Amino acid sequence: MCLGEQRYKFKNETVTSRSTDLVAASDRSGSHERQLVTVTPTGGLSNALTTLTGALIKDVDPTLDIKYQLPWNFGGFLMMIPQHLGSSAALDSASNALVTAHSQFCMGTSKTSSQVVVQYARALKVLRLELDDSAKARSSELLCAVMVLMIAQVFEALTNDRIQFTPEEWKTLVGEEIDPTATDGKWFQGLAKVPDLMQRCKSALNRHQHSVSQLLSLQYEARSLLQRFEAVIEEFRGRMERYKKMSDTGPLTDMIKAHHLRTLGLGLSAGIMLNTILGRLDAYDQSLNENSSHWSQEINQLAEAAIKYRPLGSLAFVLCLSLAWVGAADAQGRQWSETLLADYNLACLGNVSPDMHSELEKTRRRFTLTD
Repeated sequence: MCLGEQRYKFKNETVTSRSTDLVAASDRSGSHERQLVTVTPTGGLSNALTTLTGALIKDVDPTLDIKYQLPWNFGGFLMMIPQHLGSSAALDSASNALVTAHSQFCMGTSKTSSQVVVQYARALKVLRLELDDSAKARSSELLCAVMVLMIAQVFEALTNDRIQFTPEEWKTLVGEEIDPTATDGKWFQGLAKVPDLMQRCKSALNRHQHSVSQLLSLQYEARSLLQRFEAVIEEFRGRMERYKKMSDTGPLTDMIKAHHLRTLGLGLSAGIMLNTILGRLDAYDQSLNENSSHWSQEINQLAEAAIKYRPLGSLAFVLCLSLAWVGAADAQGRQWSETLLADYNLACLGNVSPDMHSELEKTRRRFTLTD
């Protein structure tokens, strides 16, 4: 059972049959040349709700190519949503925004359409209203509606000072529902500790007179966390090497290989984060830069291998390549990462920011605690 399915156990089963009847009508042709879907569900078995349900069934089809598949990339819980449409205005609105955005993405549109903006704004408005209702705010449907936003905040907070959580909030976000014994769970729980550690290190370094004992304590904490990530990286690497030898072909094999590519890339990215932070606390440890350089090159190689899974199947490398740039030892290594990142931005996001270099510099300052 996947994480999403375990976390969201819906209670209302009254609309189950509706989604089953719509499966045949919503069969996908296999092509992603499609019209932009925009509907406004109003509750009950309306034409709008029927259209939305059919469109969402298409988008959460687990047999789709992983290049465009939503459940594999964002969580199996998405496949449970169609049968619960009509039971929550927030879930309906969030699903509508998702269908609209995914339709645009599959069409290869490089600019956000007005329909996407309108549906997203409407979803946020409905969500705020239901959050004010104590009964609705505790429902599984409402929790499901905000899941994608929570995931986005976790990663955005790593590069955005304006989003900050307490250690307890980070634990709630990514720590409590993750199996701490699984390799992926170890990575998530370790990652949850990074933002708070960064803030405390930055605060200690910015004081007029540094407390040596405090800096040593932070250095020890950072090294312990780095060792944890190093162990996870080795587990990720070993797992990927085993599956690289698979001779089987087909969608399931592609999913497994793509998953191991991105988890190793994310593990290496977390290692570079810790190396960079620790390098500010201990400028004499040259092994930190050496390891970061090696991991940077490895991320670039993984990104090249994952190109065939773009756009959604390797979307994580947009983040990974930014950290590869930070960890590169010289201009040549940074240019390699930057070139790959520009290519990924164009393929996955539809554009390349003219300020990409300055954005990478900002990321570097963020993790060197000099921003």
